[in-house]
Amino acid sequence: MKKAWPIFLIVLLLAGGYYLQPKNERNKQGVSYTLTGDEKRLLHTGDIILRRGDGLVSDGIANMLKEPFDVTHCGVVLEENGKLWIVHAMQDKERGLDGILAQSLDQFVAESRPNSVIVVRYKTQQARMPQLADRMHYYLKQDIPFDLGFDASDPSSFYCSELLQHLYMDIYGTDIFPITLNLPTADLLKYTYLFDTIAFQPIINHQIASKPTMAQD
Repeated sequence: MKKAWPIFLIVLLLAGGYYLQPKNERNKQGVSYTLTGDEKRLLHTGDIILRRGDGLVSDGIANMLKEPFDVTHCGVVLEENGKLWIVHAMQDKERGLDGILAQSLDQFVAESRPNSVIVVRYKTQQARMPQLADRMHYYLKQDIPFDLGFDASDPSSFYCSELLQHLYMDIYGTDIFPITLNLPTADLLKYTYLFDTIAFQPIINHQIASKPTMAQD
């Protein structure tokens, strides 16, 4: 297993930069940044949501990954009983969170840098959506901790993109993170493939225009 250096820095990077974001800024985002009702109605179970965290640490990971869009964290949509949840892996000692959790869509978006959210849909996901939802519940029950070592080859713990990699591999047999940035002490899965319109349908993109680009159901 890779050595987890520098633990504090790497954990912050893949947790979306939440720790270094001032509390007053978090509260401000919680009021000001949301998806519209029309946007929420576009979302389905299995959609992948990406966001940009705020703070110096997220700046660092964005600079390392050099993605087509400015994102540093990801999760997957779970729609149940008319509510939208985001299943993702994160660590936040301040809130006692460590590992895989289901967070409301509104909260997930509120903790994002304004106008940074992107949603994409794997084009073959509809055929096995119930199985994908079941697999999300499976992982939520496993008490899998956050991957402090950022070792993508070790399935005993996950960081955000690792969780999604396993979910889609389990159900579709496809590695949606085929490109890895191999650092001496960590493996960072790159988001690049998620922006491939041959495999993924763009649903929402707050980064390409003042108004989001939205797909039709």
